[in-house]
Amino acid sequence: GTDTMAALALARDYYNESYAGFSIPATEHSIMTAGGPDGEADIVRRILAANPTGLVAMVIDSYDTFGFIKNVIGGNADIKQSILSRNGTVVFRPDSGQLPLIDVKVFQALAKVFGTSNNSKGYEVLPPQVRIIQGDGIKWTHDGQYHTVSDILNKFEALDISADNIAFGSGGGLLQEFTRDTQRFAIKCSWMQVNGQGRDIFKQPKTDSTKNSKRGRLAVVNDFRMGISTIPEHALTLPSNNLLRTVFEDGFMFNERSLKEIRQRAEL
Repeated sequence: GTDTMAALALARDYYNESYAGFSIPATEHSIMTAGGPDGEADIVRRILAANPTGLVAMVIDSYDTFGFIKNVIGGNADIKQSILSRNGTVVFRPDSGQLPLIDVKVFQALAKVFGTSNNSKGYEVLPPQVRIIQGDGIKWTHDGQYHTVSDILNKFEALDISADNIAFGSGGGLLQEFTRDTQRFAIKCSWMQVNGQGRDIFKQPKTDSTKNSKRGRLAVVNDFRMGISTIPEHALTLPSNNLLRTVFEDGFMFNERSLKEIRQRAEL
């Protein structure tokens, strides 16, 4: 499984493979937070209904990882039964928290909801419809002494938890230690309109408050004292002060820029 288009192109061009990998339906925080903190269960129901078979993955730390498992999944009998009766697997993705303990605790929380069995080697395994994927923080450590995958699997082994319970995403640190987290930078959805009503959209993980995202309609301004910053759109003194420009809307491109133009601007 992969979403890395560059890798697929490389495999096509240099290794004579037309389809080296495939993506699966997988949510991210804009989807999981679309209903707000009280709407997660309905979002999960929509995801399961839209993907009744096969693999589907959900990020689970938008607000409270363990509250999601206990209350949203375990606290709604219809959701739990829908997962256990499906012809396929639901993969739960914690996207924050300390490694390797977050994966151990997620496994234990899922085990309380779904139960486990022992495999032929005596290790605990979740039902085949339930799995974990860890992508956040998958890398070599800064000192190059060990890999976080090894650390997680060693902890699982020590606690008699089967490696079959977990898969791993490919973090940027597998190639080089320069990622979006170097500058703590990411782009998240902050507002959407549903049936004519505006909603502030945000993530607020209990396991890592530094990953809280901005909410609401935002403007980008330059006040020439503090530099470039974001403020709530309603705080603008003049709409023309907003440096944001529409680029993509309703399937159409606006204010297009060539790479040459962007490179010229970047010379500043």
